[in-house]
Amino acid sequence: MVIIKKFVGLAACCLFLAISQASQAEKIDFEDLGVPPGAQISPRPVSVTSESFRFDFGAESSANGWDHLHVGSPTLFWAYNGTTVLTPHYDVNFRRSDSDLFSLGSMDLAGSSGAEGSIRVTGTFADFSTISRTFLLDGIVDGRGGEIDFETVKFGFNWTNLVSVEIFNTDPNAFQGNFSVDNINPVLNVPEPETYAMLLVGLGLVGFVARRRKEQQ
Repeated sequence: MVIIKKFVGLAACCLFLAISQASQAEKIDFEDLGVPPGAQISPRPVSVTSESFRFDFGAESSANGWDHLHVGSPTLFWAYNGTTVLTPHYDVNFRRSDSDLFSLGSMDLAGSSGAEGSIRVTGTFADFSTISRTFLLDGIVDGRGGEIDFETVKFGFNWTNLVSVEIFNTDPNAFQGNFSVDNINPVLNVPEPETYAMLLVGLGLVGFVARRRKEQQ
């Protein structure tokens, strides 16, 4: 009986920790890269890793001759929010460095000078199926100091258990395809709802058996 009680307590603690972990997002704000204010990483990198996520320039960037990324806080053709941001050409892909699955909660997006158009975000699942949303930016340059502003976009509950995400600037007027990304909020290792349900059912059965044994005694 004591062993069963200990097992129930341990299982309950595991469930609580699992739920807590799933609800904690590691915000990717690129500040961990240590880029000084007003500067960018030089030479321009082909990939960067921030908060255990790797970012690579995409196929469209390469096709247009822009095989690198910009990371920093200068304002030339860039959106600026006073912090370090990622500014790709045309498209960028990101995934966890350890290839683990993740979910996507929100991110900040901005166009380039004179081109506050639309940006498409596509997530790829483990079975290679995809989910996609296109965000139309407001076109209002009302950011800090008259710079291009960031807008926060949010994703639904079906953006879970992703292998990778592609962000693609679909605005044909964007200078060199530039756009900016900041404050990405992923959620790590999100169990399926069925996993929680099975664990709760198992806890219920263990509790039921323990109660029956106590009544029989």
